[in-house]
Amino acid sequence: MSATIYGLNGTSWNGSKGVFFWLLQSMAARTSSPSLAARLRELDSANLHWLDLEDFSRAEHDELIHLLHETPPIARREFAHRPDGKTYVEDQLDALLLLE
Repeated sequence: MSATIYGLNGTSWNGSKGVFFWLLQSMAARTSSPSLAARLRELDSANLHWLDLEDFSRAEHDELIHLLHETPPIARREFAHRPDGKTYVEDQLDALLLLE
């Protein structure tokens, strides 16, 4: 099963649920906003398979885009030990750079 992140201007990202929930947890851990972290953790706990960036304020949206765009190199380091780590990142997470 897959999960989706909807960005602005018709941009979107589709990936596995496992990657999606890892993204929510990773962004919650990296944001400096306690309220944004709490909201991301709520989405993770609710087991929803989508994130719509238009549901956030402009400041939160900008923070989420920043966090999403900096994710691929973080994932490369985190998943380097996995045999499929490079493919895992390239096939799913590099596409995050297209989100607006």
